[in-house]
Amino acid sequence: MLESSLTTFLEEATARYQETLDQDPEAAAYLADRGIDSQVAHTARLGFTGSEPLPGHDQFANHISIPYVTPSGIVAMKFRRGPGAPENGPKYTAPAGQRVRLYNVTDLARSGDTVLICEGELDTVIASHVLEIVPAVGVAGVSQWKPHFPRMLRGYENVIVCTDNDDKDGTNPGQDLAHRILESIPRARNVVLPKGMDITDYYLAFGAEDTR
Repeated sequence: MLESSLTTFLEEATARYQETLDQDPEAAAYLADRGIDSQVAHTARLGFTGSEPLPGHDQFANHISIPYVTPSGIVAMKFRRGPGAPENGPKYTAPAGQRVRLYNVTDLARSGDTVLICEGELDTVIASHVLEIVPAVGVAGVSQWKPHFPRMLRGYENVIVCTDNDDKDGTNPGQDLAHRILESIPRARNVVLPKGMDITDYYLAFGAEDTR
């Protein structure tokens, strides 16, 4: 019953925030600058919370909403700092206690023998809905890769990992994530982007065909 109530709330929130995004040119431009036009945003069911989000989401005012859509409905929601949100806040946030999940699992219903693992939800949106190369799923970071995720990808002969190539004071969290995935999926292959880039950066710099 609780799970059903949560799904109902998340469906309501997703519809509400999609409508807010449609009515907010600044939020739409914010996504467009990241390569996500209105059609892609609608397909991925992205939204914008605006200044008055639904009760329970008060701390996510002026954030891009990112629903975790599954065949059984929306099971979770993340938020990305958007126009009007405090600049000193975290870039990505989620409700306290929310279970960690693989993003964009509906892509796993697509046919093919290859799957792409991205870092971050919006990079996954670019890979899945803009580039449309192969099914693409997303992981939020190294601590978000869970032991059961490899089982979800067993049907794929080829597993491609393309995470951020960070340059953060001598650390590289994106490649740390890639190496953790490679340890748990030995057949996986790591595609390393130029230093300091993620999939979105590369796409915006070099275009869709070169990225593919």
